[in-house]
Amino acid sequence: MNFASAPTCPRVAFRSPTGVQWRCTRPAMTGAARAGVICLAGCALLLVIALMRADGDVGSLLVGQMQIAQRTKFDAMPLPQMNQSDIKLLYGFPLRNHRLLLYDSQYPGKWLGLMAQVRSKMPEFMETRWTNEDVRALLPDHRQWLERYDSLRNIQKSDFARVLILYFHGGCYMDYDIILSKPLTSSLANLTKVPAASLTFVGSAEKVMSQRAVEQSAKDYPIRKGRPEIPFRVSNFFMWSKPRCKFVQVLVDMIMFRTNFEVKQDYDVLWTTGPDVVSEAWAMYEGGDAALLPWGVVLHQTAGHWRRDAPANKSG
Repeated sequence: MNFASAPTCPRVAFRSPTGVQWRCTRPAMTGAARAGVICLAGCALLLVIALMRADGDVGSLLVGQMQIAQRTKFDAMPLPQMNQSDIKLLYGFPLRNHRLLLYDSQYPGKWLGLMAQVRSKMPEFMETRWTNEDVRALLPDHRQWLERYDSLRNIQKSDFARVLILYFHGGCYMDYDIILSKPLTSSLANLTKVPAASLTFVGSAEKVMSQRAVEQSAKDYPIRKGRPEIPFRVSNFFMWSKPRCKFVQVLVDMIMFRTNFEVKQDYDVLWTTGPDVVSEAWAMYEGGDAALLPWGVVLHQTAGHWRRDAPANKSG
């Protein structure tokens, strides 16, 4: 067919899901050309169905705007207490909530009510408990990470464990003492600054420090070596990521570096493995694939309870 001489359709304008406006002019198709296109489309559909059946990868639809959950098989190690094929995805984020139970046999009774509230806000998520041995089993091919993990205080292990789990498997981590004001799935779908499908990490802001507190941090904590804290603190009590995302890799690298320094006071835990790691990483990260949920979606109920309750044995 000679497209140069073919009659053309009127110019058509439309907007893509990313908001980009497009205009196109296409030549009109003859009946034979249209039949050929339909035939090719049918063959392509049959091929896709055949591949899906061969691979066992069956997609399922979640209610909501562009919310697609897929069954997948991660390339990481087998997960404890769960069949990997049962894990659903939303924009590529595993709908899986990781809970740390590193040293205890049961969750602390005082947090069970909050944990039940969270489950009601995320019914699509599957929950997994991680013991200390489960975390160690992630690291047979990462000897340096394992040795460093084993050398840490229990509270630091809790901080490092959540980062390692997210690196290998993705999913959501949150502390026991968290309340969700809104469902996580709709909160992710409603992010406007960065399209959810392009993200690999979603976090939550913790607080904004006063200028006085920032300046004082450089004086009060020797481990900072005179360098003031980042005013905008990003939490480590909530994190949601895709497997092996770049931002979580930055967290692993920073923890491996900072845990070379000795912990001499409580604040040093925050600096070596805690929220100061996430805050500094956030301030310098330029990947463009990380975002924070709006203020108030994730509510932390008892900041610093690990210092009062069990400084050496925090497991959640």
